[in-house]
Amino acid sequence: PIYAGGRINIANRVAQDEHEAARWSLNAAESHLLSELVERYFGVILAREGVAVRGEVAKAVAQHLADAKAMEEEGVVAHSVVTYLEYRLAEAVGDLSEAESRSVVAQRALNSIVGESGVNPTDRIFLCNNIQDVDYYRDEAIKLNPLLQEVKIGERVAAEGVKLARAALLPEVVAMGGGAVYSYQLSDMVPRWMVGLGVNITLFDGLSTIRRVQAAKSRVESVQEMVKNAQDNLMLLIDKEYYTLVNALNDASSSERAIEFAKSYYNAIKEGFVEGITSGAELMDA
Repeated sequence: PIYAGGRINIANRVAQDEHEAARWSLNAAESHLLSELVERYFGVILAREGVAVRGEVAKAVAQHLADAKAMEEEGVVAHSVVTYLEYRLAEAVGDLSEAESRSVVAQRALNSIVGESGVNPTDRIFLCNNIQDVDYYRDEAIKLNPLLQEVKIGERVAAEGVKLARAALLPEVVAMGGGAVYSYQLSDMVPRWMVGLGVNITLFDGLSTIRRVQAAKSRVESVQEMVKNAQDNLMLLIDKEYYTLVNALNDASSSERAIEFAKSYYNAIKEGFVEGITSGAELMDA
């Protein structure tokens, strides 16, 4: 065939688009695995921090309980204070055990994604304040998000489908030729070679080709709507994650000031408890 209404070129372009779509699909899978790896990696670090904090709490409550028992012997506090702190110590030990269990589960989850050998995270939790404006992440997502790119390629493939349906309305042109390789006892009246052209034109097919063109156009409109919805949903997701991140950074900043206040408040309440002025419940709240 030397002309097929453009169907050969369309098939080549569709194959290239499908190859590119497969590449973006692989990119999406790799990105998903990388995101999951990062989440689980720092999940282990966070779980270990939780164990350390719960351990400090249990240690502090145990010290307060020892102080309360000594103060009870001296008649400074009632036995109810000792009983209350014993209850809070049991609670703190239970929280520590639960945190240790979460740490074990987090480590197993990390090992399951990196292999049987596992990995021992050595990083620490950190804050990243180098945050760009939200429009930066919007523009990057439109250019680089693999799922969105895959949907956009689907839009191109659908547009090629319209061209393919229209190509059926055009004639097909075929070049033909042949030659005699061996002419022994072949009459001189018979040509030794020949060439020719063939044309195939469909005069009437019950309007099925026209309907296929219309269906292909409808698929293009449907895919275009899918692309728009995908892009809108992606922008909403970016806005949600961005402002969640900004709020988290603001909370972290205000938490530093709250910690300073809590330390001074705790020291004041602790002194009052030692002197028998404040209760064990107030101390535990502090």
